[in-house]
Amino acid sequence: MAATDDSSHNSSLINLGQYGQTLEGYKDAVNHSILAIAPESWQPLLTSILPTHWQEWLLPLMGAPFFLLFLAEWFYQSKRGRGAAFSWKRAMTNFSLGGSYLSFELVIQALIVLPICLWLYQYSLFTIDVTWLTAIPIFIAVEFCYYWFHRSSHWVNWFWSAHVLHHSDDQMNLSTAMRQSLLYSLTGWWLFFVPLRLCYLACIRFGCSSFTPLI
Repeated sequence: MAATDDSSHNSSLINLGQYGQTLEGYKDAVNHSILAIAPESWQPLLTSILPTHWQEWLLPLMGAPFFLLFLAEWFYQSKRGRGAAFSWKRAMTNFSLGGSYLSFELVIQALIVLPICLWLYQYSLFTIDVTWLTAIPIFIAVEFCYYWFHRSSHWVNWFWSAHVLHHSDDQMNLSTAMRQSLLYSLTGWWLFFVPLRLCYLACIRFGCSSFTPLI
């Protein structure tokens, strides 16, 4: 009987429901590890901002391959004799601007955007859970909203005041994606995603995070 139970348990691990639970377990393990090494005074803040769903880790995890591609780009340029045109000083400036942007964005999201999202959630038209079947339509919807945000950032002076920093470098490489302005949230880039916020907050957790201008 024990062997039968074990086999049924193992087979259940391959279905999508159990796979999601496994990812939730990984998410909980990562969150627990972060809280375990953090100073006690940081615990309340970290608890409030750490992802509560495994999908929220997807975008931050993209940072690792992004950095590896950045190194690969530098190596390729160096092998072709273009290393002098690839400035590490400028790259570090871009990463510093990106880090300061993300730090400020977290504060604005927590104090302004999240309360507005929670208010809008009360009037959501319907719910869209993030599953393997809905991920692609949600991605397309997010990209549609981002398209109009980016287009407006070039057409409307108000939004261009924040976006212009991204185009202020005369060298183009992967680190330029991190060249972002602190003014993004203040100019209201997140307003372009209000239609999605009316279709359930899970969509925002999956795609419309504070990292959106970096995409």
